[in-house]
Amino acid sequence: MRTRFSLPLGLALVLAACAGGADLSGMWSPVYDDPGVFGGSGDQRMSALADFGGDLIAVGYDTADGDADAIVWRSRDGMVWDRIPHDEVVFGGDGDQMMGGVAVIDGGVIVVGSDTSGGDQDAAVWTSPDGLSWSRVQPDEAVFGGDGDQTMWAVTAGGPGVIAVGLDGSGGDSDAAVWTSPDGVEWSRVAHDEVVFGGTGDQWAVDVVTGDLGVIAVGSDRTAGYGDAAVWRSDDGSSWVRVPNQDEVFGAFGDEAMWGVALGGPGVVAVGWAWHSVEQYRAAVWTSPDGVTWTPVPDGPTLRGSVPKAAFMHAVASSDAGFVAVGNESSLGLESDPAVWTSPDGVIWTRFADPGGKLADPGAQGMAAVVIGPDGMVAVGWEGVPGYVDTDARVWMVPRK
Repeated sequence: MRTRFSLPLGLALVLAACAGGADLSGMWSPVYDDPGVFGGSGDQRMSALADFGGDLIAVGYDTADGDADAIVWRSRDGMVWDRIPHDEVVFGGDGDQMMGGVAVIDGGVIVVGSDTSGGDQDAAVWTSPDGLSWSRVQPDEAVFGGDGDQTMWAVTAGGPGVIAVGLDGSGGDSDAAVWTSPDGVEWSRVAHDEVVFGGTGDQWAVDVVTGDLGVIAVGSDRTAGYGDAAVWRSDDGSSWVRVPNQDEVFGAFGDEAMWGVALGGPGVVAVGWAWHSVEQYRAAVWTSPDGVTWTPVPDGPTLRGSVPKAAFMHAVASSDAGFVAVGNESSLGLESDPAVWTSPDGVIWTRFADPGGKLADPGAQGMAAVVIGPDGMVAVGWEGVPGYVDTDARVWMVPRK
């Protein structure tokens, strides 16, 4: 469950949670935009979301004080939200602190992200036993830092306890990176293997999921100068292999990225985007029965944006009823609307038509994460004026029938 943050639109992403028995049909609409909770001076963005025992925990960042500080929101029903009071020692400091991925484990909530207080970007971790009181895990330069930038983009329960994925720039370019922890407090970095995590150009892992198929991380590989989708797999979170790159699967259109992953359907489903032959980014989906053999879902009108707009999937959640993917549809980097897709099996997808235009308000909006929870489906992200200036956090919801 993730998220991760270097999206084409400046988003940062995250994967969601699963819940059984959900009805994926229904009308999406924004919840009340409380300026005292979601807004303020500067930018506020929700990047990741998790269901914590019926409570929703959203995380992201807030630039009201000039630099970015980590921020947490909490809701009992998806409709009414509170912002956890700012604590400069926990959420702030010199430079930028940004939360990107969130996961629920036995005993609490784990959030991962980044911190630039040391001059460059280092990985960072926060923990909470209840979603209300928060602590910052003591930075360890040997584990979270090093030369260049290190960032955790996603985290999940699994392996020795907790697994986080992201990138490590200590080698001069960006390589995929993995950290593990037994409890969310004591962390180790999986030893770098250039064959598995590196190569020429940049590689990064932005989402991760665990289950009967093992640990599966997805992201992007820019070895060829443009992006190919990338997959890594592990049985225990410590020993990893890179799924061999196949152009016809991971790079057929010239520039692809996987940005979210969920279990279900044929086994596992990954979502992201691809540069299509008509010179337009489109949403993209890949499926796999085992995390090793992958098949791209054929391109079609459902996955494309409304010309000349481009479409991106940023996160995916699963339930017994199927999958929900969220993202945005954008035009020239200035205007953007939220976008939602549903699928019963990960292969056949339907785009939410937004009758009446309830999903989007004027300006620019994008969805970064989604959960299927006890009160319905909830997505979080951001909204702002065209050009993504002065963004506020934003929540959308389909109440359970």
